[in-house]
Amino acid sequence: MLRCGQMIFAQALVCRHLGRDWRWTQRKRQPDSYFSVLNAFIDRKDSYYSIHQIAQMGVGEGKSIG
Repeated sequence: MLRCGQMIFAQALVCRHLGRDWRWTQRKRQPDSYFSVLNAFIDRKDSYYSIHQIAQMGVGEGKSIG
């Protein structure tokens, strides 16, 4: 469920910052805002919306990890 929530939120941020019609293409350089969204979700403890951060937020609300 955490990954699903991550994907939905990431898509919402991409739509918000890049527009609904934006599509990733291999041939073009991607905008900096794309990389900003991407970096927010990397699985590192210091990324805003990483699995680590989301799980820790749940612990703070009394939900156990796993």
